[in-house]
Amino acid sequence: MESQQARIAFDTNMLLYAEKFKLDLSAQAEEMFPNCKKAVPLQVLEELERLGKKAALKKQARIAEEILSKGFQSLRVEAENADKALLKLSAIGYIIATNDRALRKEIKSNSGKCLILRKKKRLFLE
Repeated sequence: MESQQARIAFDTNMLLYAEKFKLDLSAQAEEMFPNCKKAVPLQVLEELERLGKKAALKKQARIAEEILSKGFQSLRVEAENADKALLKLSAIGYIIATNDRALRKEIKSNSGKCLILRKKKRLFLE
């Protein structure tokens, strides 16, 4: 973004992909938007915690939580779930990093921007 610092909020699915596809999402975001502010709503943290209790996703959730401990800010957003929190953040100018098709469609219909994962290895601004 031009003179304003980019703000990027990450969805649960994007964070889980970091371990699954061996990605450094933070570095890719910084490459695209130098000195960007990376954040997650508390609802995403709660989702990761719940998913971490499932054997199949335990490792992915743990790695996602490790990623978040390095330079990500947690945000308190008044919303009933992660998707609604991300929609609220999009409305105030955050770029939302998600591969959730329904969420992306809703964000774009409200003139928001999304970062998506292309070919399981690169972030792409949509």
